[in-house]
Amino acid sequence: MTLYVVHSRKTGSPVLDFAMLRLPTLRAAIIGVSCFRLGIGALPFLLPLLMQVGFGLSRSGRAS
Repeated sequence: MTLYVVHSRKTGSPVLDFAMLRLPTLRAAIIGVSCFRLGIGALPFLLPLLMQVGFGLSRSGRAS
């Protein structure tokens, strides 16, 4: 990623132009989507933890 940032600053028309992040609406959208994707990506790991710790369920599905 760092190498691409250095390369994009030297190139006249980069594929990903980081100067577009100066637009507040685009920056807010990217931050919002990134938070959403992190949450959805963590769901398969956090849901079993919720079932075990929060609800007290074991692997068999019975509360202990």
